[in-house]
Amino acid sequence: MAEKLTEYEFGLPRESRPWEKWMDGSIWSLTKDDDFPNSTSVSMSQMLYARAKRAGKKCRCRVSVDAVVFQFYDPKASN
Repeated sequence: MAEKLTEYEFGLPRESRPWEKWMDGSIWSLTKDDDFPNSTSVSMSQMLYARAKRAGKKCRCRVSVDAVVFQFYDPKASN
């Protein structure tokens, strides 16, 4: 049966992630519990790919159990 909660810590809201900073073309590493406390590495990588698509970019991404390394890039400028 469903349980009514009086409070719950949802973690970092998606709106507060520094997307513009991360999309500067640099290679970034996010650490589970520090940078994405309530997500798995796989769900964080899926969020990165979706965000890249919305911005007209591509994302290179490698996932481990406790980290995600990624880079956003413009596919038209790469070669």
